[in-house]
Amino acid sequence: MKLTICDNLIGYNLRRIQKYLFLFVSAIGLFCGFCLVSFAQSFNAAAGSPYPSESGTGAFSSLNVMPEVMIDDEKYIEQSDGVQLIPSKEVGDLYLSNISQGGRRNSLFQKLSCSTLWMPDSGSKGLGLVQSDISAVFALPIPILLKAPLIITPTFSHKRFDRKSADALDLYNTGVDFRYFFPVVENKLSFDVGVSVLYSGNFEGSSGKSMRYPAHVTGIWNINPRLKLIFGVAYLDRSDEYNWLPMGGIIWTPNPDLNVELLFPIMRVAKRLRCFDQWDTSSQHKFTRWIYGAFEIGGGSWNYVDNGTNYEIDYRDFRFLIGYEHRCLSGVTFGVEAGCAVGRELEFQGMPAYKPDTGFFIRLRLSL
Repeated sequence: MKLTICDNLIGYNLRRIQKYLFLFVSAIGLFCGFCLVSFAQSFNAAAGSPYPSESGTGAFSSLNVMPEVMIDDEKYIEQSDGVQLIPSKEVGDLYLSNISQGGRRNSLFQKLSCSTLWMPDSGSKGLGLVQSDISAVFALPIPILLKAPLIITPTFSHKRFDRKSADALDLYNTGVDFRYFFPVVENKLSFDVGVSVLYSGNFEGSSGKSMRYPAHVTGIWNINPRLKLIFGVAYLDRSDEYNWLPMGGIIWTPNPDLNVELLFPIMRVAKRLRCFDQWDTSSQHKFTRWIYGAFEIGGGSWNYVDNGTNYEIDYRDFRFLIGYEHRCLSGVTFGVEAGCAVGRELEFQGMPAYKPDTGFFIRLRLSL
């Protein structure tokens, strides 16, 4: 009996050591990444750089399908027939609204983003959710093999599901996303291709069944200067009916103050509050404010190990939200969102699905 208790304690401590060691290695990786960025920037300043100058030439000049110009202190896409009133988008953020896009950096490091969501357990059939996400975007020039940089995005996400009548459930996603964005027909058609290596589990037992390899292929067709058609498909590597997901819709920008993204699986309508725009004279940064309404599909799939037994866990919900964002073109962008999640479903493999009541949430976002 004592030996069994000892074995259980040793196993429990080893699992905790494994989890914290993984987090420690991830932190070291991020630290090394920032060191590499600092080295690259120092090298660029001293010896000339493969990254673009302010004129938009260099290794990153192909990040966007069409060249850019500055009008009213914002970036817009230029065509032969004039200026296209569509704010430029960063590669790897096709389904993020234009309101959250800043100017791309002339370096290996592009962006660092983090967010946290809080959905309390409420009602007789509730399910609480606390979610934290962090990611960094790097653009790696490979001039010999690729015309445009390879976009590399390491990510880490933690979700905690909590019910009053049960223990909390901690689930993790961590991995690296690789994306490549290239034009096929100049100024008309381009494609975004990506694949991820993703761990989805609870850091227990073997990680073999917890590895996922989602991928996507998306096309962008510029119908006219104000309208884009998006089409494609995503492979989510899940065990439920959402294993394959169509991606598509339209992006319509009638003017710089209004952006309409009727896309699946994320829809968003954003309005710029131009009356609140201002300059920070000390740093020459332009600040803009936006409000928006959105619809998105939330969820995920994990391999959960309990006492040596593997369970597949699937969660999904449909979210309606409104948000406010304070955007800086070359600094810190932050925002807050509030909304509700309906059609929620949490399913353990081999067990009836648990369908909690509608949840209300708040989410904070930060990027730089």
